[in-house]
Amino acid sequence: MRLARELACLAVSAITLAGTIPPTSAAEIPPAPGTAGAKTVTGTTEQKRPAFYEPPKDVPRTPGRVIRSEYASRQIDPLRVGALSSKANRVLYSSVDRTGAPVAVSGLVVVPTSAWKGPGPRPIVTYAPVTQGMADRCAPSRRAARFMAFEELFYWNLLRDGYAVAMTDYQGLGTPGTHTYMNRISQGRAVLDIARAAISLPGSGLSPDSPVGIVGYSQGGGAAAAAAELASSWAPELKVKGASVGAPPADLGQLANVVDSKQDSMFMMYALTGLMSGYRIDPKKHLSEAGEKMLGRVENSCLGDKYSFAKVSSRTLLKNGKPLAEHFDREPFASILAENRIGKRAPAMPVQINHSRKDETIPFSSGKTLHRQWCQAGAKVALNPNGGLSHALGLAPHTTQTRSFFTQMFAGAAFTDNCGKKF
Repeated sequence: MRLARELACLAVSAITLAGTIPPTSAAEIPPAPGTAGAKTVTGTTEQKRPAFYEPPKDVPRTPGRVIRSEYASRQIDPLRVGALSSKANRVLYSSVDRTGAPVAVSGLVVVPTSAWKGPGPRPIVTYAPVTQGMADRCAPSRRAARFMAFEELFYWNLLRDGYAVAMTDYQGLGTPGTHTYMNRISQGRAVLDIARAAISLPGSGLSPDSPVGIVGYSQGGGAAAAAAELASSWAPELKVKGASVGAPPADLGQLANVVDSKQDSMFMMYALTGLMSGYRIDPKKHLSEAGEKMLGRVENSCLGDKYSFAKVSSRTLLKNGKPLAEHFDREPFASILAENRIGKRAPAMPVQINHSRKDETIPFSSGKTLHRQWCQAGAKVALNPNGGLSHALGLAPHTTQTRSFFTQMFAGAAFTDNCGKKF
């Protein structure tokens, strides 16, 4: 029933946006990212992907179904140093995007082979990865095997703590079509649905009664925050005990100016491309010829290409020559950004927000505002500022704070918020 209500709310949202987003006939709606035949936003040809990542013609409509899985022998220990004893499986599973379309999403499920020593069934941490890129080759479930995704440095510690780790690649990353980067609903659902897939994965040893934790940083912080807001309605059967949110980009409209023409301007282009993908927006209506070419390059890039896209001015990308922040104030983007704003819904579980005061990419004010909004909505949330010297270096204290948080939450300890504290 709750899933039905969630889909009904989605329909209402679509009707609300219909007045601002140009209508598209059913025949004109392109296949959703993560479905057979999906194309990129700019028409850029995608590189050939492994057959495992090709969705079936008909994706199950029930979210969290395992479509296929395969053993990923070198996924968590690519150097074969024997530091860990875990079994990893690459999975292709079903989810539902913001339009209600069933989509196939890829990811990774890793379970320690040693027995869980804590009370009850083994906990599952559903992990929302940081920005990896837009090209399919950037998908965490592919890059980790080549020791190219620094996610391992974080989830190794979670595995050492005895938890199973379920890490999504997100919609359209690894699978056909353009990754729906920073789409709140699609990302939040993908994070929750891989926990469902992990529980049903044959041989995982995981239980429907397994306690679940949600965690993410940066892009993953936004996805984890979205999942925390959606969990009680989208996946009410999951036993979510807490969410650890790091450096969350909760309001994209407030962040456009921060990275425009700066070293991290690639993230601005990722967000624009991801929103166009998620909302099926024709780039020709908004982008200059140079902008189309640039976004075509962006669609084939990974995080390591960041400096090739540094200090790009959004004025050069848009037909009207205006900065992206100003473009975002106009329709259809104003309504789209409002729909993707995090903080308007109270998570039903305890949440901690970890954020560096010196974050130059996603300013501390973003986490501070989210903390205030969630507190006002009645959530139990604690904001933990840290001394990371940059956005990237804020990940280390977030990791430490997350491990401590999950130890307490999975043990059933009381949680103390700091909603009354001034920051």
